[in-house]
Formats: sequence, C-alpha cells, structure tokens
Amino acid sequence: RQEDITAEEAFKRLKTFHNIDENISDDKARDIMVIKDLLRSKGYFQYEPAVVAMDISKTTVSKIEELSLELPGVSVDVEPIRYYPNGAFASHILGQIGRISSQDEIEKYVTGLGYNRSDMIGKTGIEKHFEDVLRGENGYRRVQVDAFGRLIENIETTQPSAGDTVYLTIDSKLQKVAEESLKKTLETIQVGGIYESQWGNMRLRNNRRVYNKATSGAVVAMDVRTGEILAMASYPDYDPNLFATGISIEDMANLMPANMNDPLAPKPLYNIATMTAVQPGSTFKMITGLAAIENGLDPNYKIKDEGYIELGGRTFGCWLWNDYRQKHGEEDLIG
Repeated sequence: RQEDITAEEAFKRLKTFHNIDENISDDKARDIMVIKDLLRSKGYFQYEPAVVAMDISKTTVSKIEELSLELPGVSVDVEPIRYYPNGAFASHILGQIGRISSQDEIEKYVTGLGYNRSDMIGKTGIEKHFEDVLRGENGYRRVQVDAFGRLIENIETTQPSAGDTVYLTIDSKLQKVAEESLKKTLETIQVGGIYESQWGNMRLRNNRRVYNKATSGAVVAMDVRTGEILAMASYPDYDPNLFATGISIEDMANLMPANMNDPLAPKPLYNIATMTAVQPGSTFKMITGLAAIENGLDPNYKIKDEGYIELGGRTFGCWLWNDYRQKHGEEDLIG
C-alpha cells in the first residue's frame, strides 16, 4: 500500500493489473476497467447479462452481429423503454422516470414491493402517481447454473406483461394552445412587445416598464362544473425522453438553473402550476364578485373607488393609488 503516489501513477498500475496494453489511451483503458468491474460484480449471478451500453446505433448492432463468432458472450438484446412521442408536450403533467436511487425509494420499492434495484420508476407527475398502475408485471427465467454461477440450462421462462392505461381529463388541443400561448406571452412580455392574435393585439407592457425577467409562468384551465383539469402548462418545459434510459450529466446540467441563487432563473424541471404559491391578484375578484352576486348584489351597482380602504387602523391601497395616488372612480362588477 502506497499513499504518496500520484493519480497518474496509480492509473498506470491499474492498467498493468488489468493487463491493458500501455498503448491504449487512458479513456479506452478506463472503459475496459469499468466493464471488467461490472462483470466481476455479478459474482454468482454470471448468468444474468451485464448491460454495457444502451441505445446503441444500428451500425454498432450490425458490427456486433457480424463479429459474433469473435465476440463470445457479447450479444444485443431488445429492451422496451418508455417513449414520449410528443417530446416536451405536457411534460410536467406526464412527469419522468428514473432509476431507484434514494434510500426512501429503496425501502418503498425494493424492500416493500419487490422491485429490482436497477428498475426504473416514476419520479414525478402521472408517472409517479400511477406507478403501480402503469408498471405491469416483470417476466422471469428459472435457470440451472454451475458452482461459478455460469448458465447450464434454461428451465422456465415467463414473458412480462404490460401495465394498464391511464386516461386523463386533459384536452390535447387545449393543452397545445395553452403551452404555445404561454411561451408566446412570456417572450412578448420580456421585450414589451405586442401580442398578436385573431382576437386582437395588445401591448404587453405596464407604464413603460419592460419585464425582461419574466421567463417563467404557468397556465391552468379547469372545468368549473367538475373540477377536471383540461390543460396545465408550465414554462419552461423539458423532454421526458431524456430520462427514459437514464439522463446524462450534460443533459441534466442543461436543465438546471443557470444561477442557483437567482429565484427568477428558469427551472425547466419545476412545475410552476402545482409547486408554486403566488398571490392570486385580480383573478380573486371573480370569486368575491360571484359570492356578492349570490348574496343579492346587482352586477350593475356602482361603487366609487377612492383608491384605498381603511381597516383595523391600517390603510390598504390598490396599485393605482399606491404608485400614483390616483383613483379608479365609479366601478361595477362588469366594468
């Protein structure tokens, strides 16, 4: 044991220990050592395949098949993976999957429900909430092995079965409009531009202010009669396909905020619609107005707005009064 050697020297000794040609680059040597360690870690489960690479190209598949006689023990298997055909569409609703990683997940899924340690599970959204419904049943093989764990005979094989289908109340056409409109609105607000639509155009700026940090937002459309969610968009979004086989470090870094200390920095993985508490603003007027009408208020009844009210020894003003000491004048529910 030596503790005073450099990392470079230690790596050279590892190459020698693993009988790796010194002319092979360090990157390739590391790959070889990783594969050797993966095979060795199988122990008495050598009959189980060791996954070296996933989502390989058709060219690589062809080469492996062509050289099958020269590559004993190396094979290509087809494995079903989750695929989201519409990419980032409704990504925050659907959520994403990932490998079991945390201790809580190990206790819940592996210890409690009999999952394999390497299984993929729902991490967020519908994927997580309906994990038990979407999962289905694993297949299995009963095999006979020798004292070293090497396969001798296949005894029994059972094919896996697919999980159930989950139907949502989301209207796909309305969801698309919500996502596109949200993105367009934010982009327009950031430059104080004019939002153009078939219903008319509107300049999205307030008192000559340009909100260049308005990079995130959310839209929710609900059926008020049933409470069903018809559309729910959060921006920015992401492509859940990135997580289907395990996301790369580079892709994960691209989904992280550019500045972790900036609360306004865009967070693609953050579902603003369900995870953020914000002031309701003028949308709350519909609730108080409806309550007033149900208790007999005439919608055409006018009240003179003085810009503020005094309650409990405190003064509460609207934005027009607080900023400019101006009043709205005569107001009713319709106006």
